[in-house]
Amino acid sequence: MKVGLRLAKIPYESQKVVELTYKNHYVGEGYPDVVMKMGKDKYVLELKAAGKIGEKEEQQLRNYLKILKIMQGLLINFASPSKDVKKTVLEVREVNI
Repeated sequence: MKVGLRLAKIPYESQKVVELTYKNHYVGEGYPDVVMKMGKDKYVLELKAAGKIGEKEEQQLRNYLKILKIMQGLLINFASPSKDVKKTVLEVREVNI
């Protein structure tokens, strides 16, 4: 993904450190996979390699969007091949706040 962004000359940050808080108290750090900029718009890309993605993964992306004050993100899952399907399955979900 990062090679593709670099070749397309799309500016991005990888594993940007974001501070996680609860009721204004520091509780740890988060690391969104890719924060990219296209024109005036920014996007958070969260990359997974799971059998299935669900609400937990979408909520993680929503949290990064809120923290970074970015309105749009993509949850991209490179699902592992199954016994029946020999190719990697690509699943992309758009998540907005």
